[in-house]
Amino acid sequence: MLVFETTRFLKPGFNKWVFEHVKALVKESEKTQPTGTTFFLTSVLATIIFFPKYIAVASLTFLALGDVAAACVGEKWGKIKMFHKSLEGTLTFFGVSVIAGWLLHFLYPQLTLPLILWGSLTAAVVEVLPLPVDDNFSIPLITSFVMWLLAK
Repeated sequence: MLVFETTRFLKPGFNKWVFEHVKALVKESEKTQPTGTTFFLTSVLATIIFFPKYIAVASLTFLALGDVAAACVGEKWGKIKMFHKSLEGTLTFFGVSVIAGWLLHFLYPQLTLPLILWGSLTAAVVEVLPLPVDDNFSIPLITSFVMWLLAK
């Protein structure tokens, strides 16, 4: 992905081709910045390297499932806006993350209910905040860090 992104920025013709032929995979805002996929893959690598397996798996699952669910609900039913996101989407993110965390608890008993709840809340709050860093990058790292601190 890093080779792809580097090529895209060093070769304007290739970047143009990407936006003409692979529109479904890129956002208009990504013409001049790295794609969400690059941020996601970078955070996956860092999360796996720096945090215990059960915390990394939980925080990455919160992002993968919670973010998609939040976007679907927020776009369709979101009425109450917060920082360009919706309360309905944020609550969905939290709920889906709690359910996913509870299911992961059966694989990783170290994922206690308080850890799941705090991790889910952290992920949902980080997703809604207008941070200067892509949420695909910030959610797993910040969530993992908070869960790691609470697990100590």
